[in-house]
Amino acid sequence: MTDWISTKKAMQLLGVGSTTIKRWADQDKLPFIRTVGGHRRFRRDAVNRLLRQQPATDKNAAIRQWVELLTDESDVMRISAEISQLRHELGDWYRAADFLDNVMREFWSRRSDDAESEAWSLIAAGRLGLALSAISSSFVAKPTAPIALLATFGGRKFSHRSALVDFCARSEEIEVLRADAKTPAGELISQIRGRDQRVVILCATDQCKDCDSLVRAYREISAACQEEFVDLVVGFAGDRPDFGDYGYNCNSFGDLKDVLQLLKLDSETASNN
Repeated sequence: MTDWISTKKAMQLLGVGSTTIKRWADQDKLPFIRTVGGHRRFRRDAVNRLLRQQPATDKNAAIRQWVELLTDESDVMRISAEISQLRHELGDWYRAADFLDNVMREFWSRRSDDAESEAWSLIAAGRLGLALSAISSSFVAKPTAPIALLATFGGRKFSHRSALVDFCARSEEIEVLRADAKTPAGELISQIRGRDQRVVILCATDQCKDCDSLVRAYREISAACQEEFVDLVVGFAGDRPDFGDYGYNCNSFGDLKDVLQLLKLDSETASNN
């Protein structure tokens, strides 16, 4: 682990702005050195010590601890163990997913336009995805399990939210087929018509700003789902345009829980008849 971190990294971990970091440094509350170029560098252990001294009774403090976990050099198995512990504390995987979604939202809200901040957000998302995959490898779908086609719209090829949706579906022993943000709507429709999936999940990322194209894609995919008698789930990106009457609109992982468990129950009932 790097002993010295930049001002921006310290801001990210402590959840404060540059003015506060400068004030703490001037007050010797946060010791630092200067690089040859005049930039401040802070000892990581001093930042961690200050983080522990801040009130730890609210959700924001817990989120800051996860920010630290996902940006240090913790191995994937440690992160996986922490996710399992989080599930134990919160009661189920869906509550854990909602919390982890908030952690990643914190990353994206704090990042600036420079390459360093962007890189930390991507590193955190990648480590979270690997940790979720390590856990979900123990989830085995039955031969009669329903199949879900999961498609991501907008932004990056990898979405932490689609990884969390994938994880929750697999926890219900649902087989998941993944399509990334680069997959055209026409190709998704071909998959809907050519495979025996039970549900299509459209997961729009926070980086999806083109609402018009999102609605157009929904309408095309919705029509194909209705023709093939396939359920449709949309959501997971905060405020979104009105998608229409067909399908389930999920604004949280609690909503997703209701949909997936109903889907699983329907599939089990059908296989027993």
